[in-house]
Amino acid sequence: MDFWARLIGGVGTSGAKNNAKVGIPQQRLNAFKRAYNDILQVWHNGVDVSTDSITAEKLRTRLRRLVDLLNDDLRGPTPHLCISFAATSRLLVTVSRIASHFLNDGIIHEALEITTILIDCEDEDFMEDRSFAKSVTALINNIPKSAPLAADIEVENMTVEVLFTIASKIRLKPEILPVWFTPRIHKRIGEEGEGEKISPARGGKEEFPLFFLCLHHIPYEGRTGEFARMGVLYIIEAASRSEDLEHWIVESDMAAMMASGLGAMYSQLSRKLILSYQEDENPTILAFSKSPSALPDAEETTSSTYQAHLATFLSYLVFWQDLFDHCTSQDIKQTLLDHFHYLFLQQLLYPSLMESSDEDGGSAVAVLTYLRHILESIDRSDLVRSILYYLLGIDKKPAEPKPLARPATLARHRKSETLLQTLSMNVDQPSPDLFNLVDLLFINLRGKSQQTITTSLQLCSTLLGKQHLHASSALIRTNYSSVKVEERTIRSHKGHTNTLLCTAWDIDDSAELEKSYERYLQDSSCLIESHPCSKQVLAVPNVSGLLLEERPVLHYVRRQRSLESRTIVLADPLLKCLIALLDKFFLNDIQTNLALTEVIGTLASCGTLRLEGWLVPGADMPESAPIITSLAALGHQVESYKHEIKGFAGHLQELRQLMDAPLSAKVSHTDIEASPRKSEDSKSTSPSRVRASRPMGSISDRLFSVETSSSDSRSGSPRGRQQNVPGAPTIVGRLNHLHLSPARSISSNTSRTYSPSPLRNTLVSATHLEPGGPLNGVSQKFLRKISVTTTSSQEPLEAEPSDTSSLMSDATGLEASASENREVTLGHLLTNVMILQDFLLEIAAIMETRAILFGEVRVTT
Repeated sequence: MDFWARLIGGVGTSGAKNNAKVGIPQQRLNAFKRAYNDILQVWHNGVDVSTDSITAEKLRTRLRRLVDLLNDDLRGPTPHLCISFAATSRLLVTVSRIASHFLNDGIIHEALEITTILIDCEDEDFMEDRSFAKSVTALINNIPKSAPLAADIEVENMTVEVLFTIASKIRLKPEILPVWFTPRIHKRIGEEGEGEKISPARGGKEEFPLFFLCLHHIPYEGRTGEFARMGVLYIIEAASRSEDLEHWIVESDMAAMMASGLGAMYSQLSRKLILSYQEDENPTILAFSKSPSALPDAEETTSSTYQAHLATFLSYLVFWQDLFDHCTSQDIKQTLLDHFHYLFLQQLLYPSLMESSDEDGGSAVAVLTYLRHILESIDRSDLVRSILYYLLGIDKKPAEPKPLARPATLARHRKSETLLQTLSMNVDQPSPDLFNLVDLLFINLRGKSQQTITTSLQLCSTLLGKQHLHASSALIRTNYSSVKVEERTIRSHKGHTNTLLCTAWDIDDSAELEKSYERYLQDSSCLIESHPCSKQVLAVPNVSGLLLEERPVLHYVRRQRSLESRTIVLADPLLKCLIALLDKFFLNDIQTNLALTEVIGTLASCGTLRLEGWLVPGADMPESAPIITSLAALGHQVESYKHEIKGFAGHLQELRQLMDAPLSAKVSHTDIEASPRKSEDSKSTSPSRVRASRPMGSISDRLFSVETSSSDSRSGSPRGRQQNVPGAPTIVGRLNHLHLSPARSISSNTSRTYSPSPLRNTLVSATHLEPGGPLNGVSQKFLRKISVTTTSSQEPLEAEPSDTSSLMSDATGLEASASENREVTLGHLLTNVMILQDFLLEIAAIMETRAILFGEVRVTT
């Protein structure tokens, strides 16, 4: 009958349309009330849904019906009758009680859906309702009490998303904070002459439970951890606008929980490590590197468990950095720093460094690797200073002035003093004042384990590179002269660079050598400009008034001031360690030599450190410098190998071609043309031609031409060097060093990515040993054992007395090493010869680039 009545009555009239518009929201509201009443009836009947699955499903269905009706109501035009009814009937109060009573995962899931809808709704100001806030808090607090929910990841994700939404609302509308944060007021404090002030009680969970729930989920992976971390950051931001919240956070256990959580994640990392590679990812350059011996209880860096634990630890550490970036309260920052220092550095990180040993190898490799990852992951100067000033034993900062009479400041000082008194009871705890990280590094550099030496060199490279401003004063000893050091003459400069180039040329007179050197010139420009010290002697040119096409390609220009008269003293312990390792260059492991050349290259790139005395001779220095003397001696050793080993030159060319073979099969023609030393049939070029083609005036043209952008220069480097550029981590990054560092595979989830480098990509992805590959087919020839003898190239140096500790003096008193003879494979020797040749080109390129950027060379004779 209804059908005929509508048909005869004239469907489509104006009155009918208006009635329909009014009727649809009203009908939705009636349906909403019916579903709500059904829910109340089930709840009042006291049915146990834990045993009655049918009733539980019925209740969940009714709640789902409420969710759908609320969504439909919000999608329609105003007025939103269902939302208004939810506000007047205090819907969430009832739903929260039902969900907390029954503790059924399906019911709680729907209750969280309703909570999310009401929080996002702007019509009724739910976020300003205290009863609403209490209901949400009760609901979320009762969720962990349900055992089945432990495995319900979706419910957990929804819970944290609700917390994040509330935190974001508080950040956008600070005036609603008192609804969700209710500190207990019970203390009165004040200074003389000032009125009494009311202060919140010690921060406990009951005053701001949502904040502690976010803190609890910070270590979680995936969406849960991300939402929880962002929620904490938003609340920390809100503390800058609320003195009560700031004081409460300082008084709360947040800093202790954060530091303890970081320590717990660090403790999960393996105590012993072995630098290893996947069988199908072993770089070709390491084909003849000696495999490390198996160690009991040691974990390989390719282990998925190790990678997961390290990724979790570093992500938590990066969150610490994010906290400092978002926090504007100095008292909260200092509270976090104090707990980071006392609970993590002093109680965990430093003892683990001191307990490491070179005897077993694995423990020293582990802790030094972890420390390197820590320093590479953080950029905040306050965190870096806290770590390095303590571990390196650098003088502490001066005592803080008397604190201001702010509740948060007074609470912070009180907590710090209490924490310090508690920890000072442990009188047997070691101190960096007696033995610090520098002492440990020098001992390890003189050790016998090649993996420990390699890891120590990698850490030195990070300290002298990315963290140069904080660590260089403790790691290297320099001599500063108040008298301006005279620049090298052009003749002297050419003599030093020619020495290096001739040594490289004598090793192998490949026609591609000149192209390789050109690429190193480009590469060294990016290396020097990106060094942390370069901004002190270089400046970005002012191009604001120029058109785009008129602006220079050069990124940096030399400041109008001379380079500091600071150089490394010859008795510097680190310099002596590096020279001792250079003397054993052909006996060292291939990874060790890659890390060794990285450290020297990083030192040579420092804009506040002159090269005279330690790298090249100076006008008022000895006739020879230790580094260039050692490199020349290595060149002489190669000459002797040519006479002692039959077919040495042919073997070197053959190995180079075999290492390049996978590249030719897997990369484009352009990449093959760009890679060095592709053909031994190319026309030879004399050393004089190499030198004549590089007049002083043409270096700048090659360094700063339009075609050589920073990324192109890095990609063309023969060793695929990874530079310390903004957006890229400070790492060794030579050759396929993406696989030399245990943490490279876990860096992809951070914002710090590698700069684009086609050559490095091909070295990582294309130059692996493969079953039946060209290198495997002839490997027996290069596995032949040969006897190699090394001798010291330096005269004995008297060690200067150390003013840091007696242990350092004992550890670094290096003397000229006696001759050493050991058997190595032919492939091992030839690979190290190739590394030496590339390093000679790189040092020469750095010297020429410094001459242009820093004005170190005097054109007049």
